[in-house]
Amino acid sequence: MSDTNGLLLRSRTVEYRINAPEDAVLRPLIRIGTELLDSGTGERLIGTGERLIGIGIGVSVPAPVEADTGTVVHPTTIPGWRPHAVTSAMTAAWHVPVVVEKDAAEGQPDVEALLLAGADVLGGALAATVATVNPDRLVLGGKIGTIPLFADRVRDRVLRDVVERISDGLTVTAGEPGDTAAVDGLTRLVIRKVYSPDAIDSLLTDYLHS
Repeated sequence: MSDTNGLLLRSRTVEYRINAPEDAVLRPLIRIGTELLDSGTGERLIGTGERLIGIGIGVSVPAPVEADTGTVVHPTTIPGWRPHAVTSAMTAAWHVPVVVEKDAAEGQPDVEALLLAGADVLGGALAATVATVNPDRLVLGGKIGTIPLFADRVRDRVLRDVVERISDGLTVTAGEPGDTAAVDGLTRLVIRKVYSPDAIDSLLTDYLHS
């Protein structure tokens, strides 16, 4: 949870299986969200004089996601999930705007192609370094290094290019994404949606007709 400046207020980290039924994943997340909202005030407020204005969801489902609607497109790897499961569950629990954002690829072919091309270049360069240093573990850092699609392609290229005696036992892993970076990015997206011109116009129209 964060304020409108992206400052992290409270958080909790949990593990879940994305191939589980949607209720088994979403209901616990909603419960945890409610507990975080309730903690400290008992009124579902984020501190004195503040209120929940929007929800940002960083989706890591193994399927393309339409950022504008939060709909999962062709959810073949999670066949038991409805396309609109995430947004439906969140809006039912909290009647505020919801923003859904996938990783940097967002299912866009052009962006994905650029990521993979960059990963090939980096993987080739790292393979030369690995052949010289011969490390046991290689960790990819930076924001782009935390993207699974990018990290997997770098790993494949490194392991393909180095000789077998070096690749045996070598692990190539993605770095850990910074919690504050993710929170800050989602906060910006939520604020952009909540205070967009269309949203403000809608609020004024509803107020005038109430």
